[in-house]
Amino acid sequence: MKIAIFSPYSYPELGACSMRIDSFKNYFESLKHEVKVFSPKRENALESKKNYMRYTNTSDAFRIAFNEKFDVIIGTGPPLTHSFFALLGAKLKGIPFIIDLRDPWTHSYSGLGIYKKTNFKLWAYKSIEFISYNLCDKIFAVTKEIGNIAKKYTFNKNKISIVWNGTDPKLFIFDSKKRKKIRKQLGIPQDAKTGIYAGAFIQKDVDVMIEKIAGTMKKTNMYLMLVISAGNRELKEYNNLKKIVKKNGIEKQTIL
Repeated sequence: MKIAIFSPYSYPELGACSMRIDSFKNYFESLKHEVKVFSPKRENALESKKNYMRYTNTSDAFRIAFNEKFDVIIGTGPPLTHSFFALLGAKLKGIPFIIDLRDPWTHSYSGLGIYKKTNFKLWAYKSIEFISYNLCDKIFAVTKEIGNIAKKYTFNKNKISIVWNGTDPKLFIFDSKKRKKIRKQLGIPQDAKTGIYAGAFIQKDVDVMIEKIAGTMKKTNMYLMLVISAGNRELKEYNNLKKIVKKNGIEKQTIL
């Protein structure tokens, strides 16, 4: 069977998205299926390895899904913008399409206040979600909570399945000694609430999130830790975020 995976990030980029895609690819290949991974071109992701492809824009994603011969296509997100165009190409070609959800995309944007509820961009993203969830043949969600959020957009709730990604809180064991040690090493007070952002900074509106929560951080015993894989474009964003953190007076409460 020939399988295509459309992902916003992949090798050599690091992060949860790339790791999940690699796991899918390795598993399917262990069953003797042929797998190709397609991701957008970026200046810090020029390296490649066998069957990891880079395309230029969303029209390319549509063209690949429509013109090439695949038995099934998986589109992962967020964001779902590129996978959405691959989905349209697959549907016109009659190819089964699976959406793989790693995060509650617009649900997070709304909850964190990144976009106002009336923001056009937020509603455009919500429209993409609604159309995608109802056009696709199957939805994979990494947790039950994310699956329940997807159900709000989906007429057919039965198409949603949970495909775990090691994110089930029940799988983790709390260790108070290690907690104290880690916080001491990072300089985070033992009683401080800590928010952690891990992943790519590019085009993720992390700067907006920092601006939104800076006031709360200064009023409360709250810390923020930002974790990112290194690259030229990320370095520029990193320096920009450092300026924003300093401007808002939360340097001592931010680990960047």
